[in-house]
Amino acid sequence: MASRNPKANPSAVPNPNRIQTRAKNVFTHPGRIVSEELRVRRRPEELEEEKRLRTERQQAQERKEAALRSAVLEVAEFENKMAADDAENQANFPRWKPKGELVAKRDV
Repeated sequence: MASRNPKANPSAVPNPNRIQTRAKNVFTHPGRIVSEELRVRRRPEELEEEKRLRTERQQAQERKEAALRSAVLEVAEFENKMAADDAENQANFPRWKPKGELVAKRDV
């Protein structure tokens, strides 16, 4: 029975699809090289600038929401005033009062 270990059989042909590592890269991990190149070390000034921009955006959003809330309250107040005025106008509207008695017609 043949051994499964390719080193045991020196006549075994290496897999042509297997990536071959060069001798100078034997102890280098490829992911580490890529991640080190992509890593960006930011200076404290840049961090402060980003923090300042973030707080400005947040404050602008809060101002916008406050303005929207006040606009909604103004509209609601105006509608309540209109409803109160309509109710007052209907209560004070002069009604026609019949003079004399109303007699129902009878079928004769």
